[in-house]
Amino acid sequence: MNTSLKNKLNETIENHWDKWLKSKKKKSHIVNYEHSFVDFGMDFEELFLFKLGRSYDSSLGTLWEKILWETSVEYNDDTFSKNEKLVVDLKVGNKKWIVDLGFLRKNKYSLIELKLGGQLDNKKSKVEVETLKDRKDVLSEIVDKPISTYLGVVTNQLTDSPETWDKSTVLKEFSKDQLLIEKQLFDYVSGIDGYFEWIKSEIQPLTINKWISVKNEYKSHMGI
Repeated sequence: MNTSLKNKLNETIENHWDKWLKSKKKKSHIVNYEHSFVDFGMDFEELFLFKLGRSYDSSLGTLWEKILWETSVEYNDDTFSKNEKLVVDLKVGNKKWIVDLGFLRKNKYSLIELKLGGQLDNKKSKVEVETLKDRKDVLSEIVDKPISTYLGVVTNQLTDSPETWDKSTVLKEFSKDQLLIEKQLFDYVSGIDGYFEWIKSEIQPLTINKWISVKNEYKSHMGI
């Protein structure tokens, strides 16, 4: 893969975790540890680490969405989510049209809703299916190219290969050909067979090394 993309993704990672650290250092965030009665009596360090883990999981999903976005910008003809020229004026009912990741490649549009681990219950799976259908229906009114919809699962937490991924609540709503699991997702968005292996070896370590750096700085800031 090219060096410029790696540099761009590294910049994305650095900016993402730096922004996270800045937000956590705000006084308004820090005092929140003292205001929840349900946590009264809990050891502060234990509570801190618990909340830190939850914040990491939440922010990590957003980071990988950004990485996939930059990947699409690099390799596809057009990339969009909500504010780009193609979709900025679209609405679904009275709400703004938005999708996690959309792109055009080889005269075909792809709309992808992204999930870090794909741990969706029946209700959420049904919502994702309906969301994608609504977005597809609206987009089809302004483009004359085929549109495919997918659920993209960033990390395969269930099995050792995409082919054996078996989250029943998701499979109840999505057909197998609507699912992009881990390797399938990264290779599909880039259009490059083997792109996922490059992501694992060259990019994933950057995400963790930066996280460890900001986590340690935050812990020191909080006196832990």
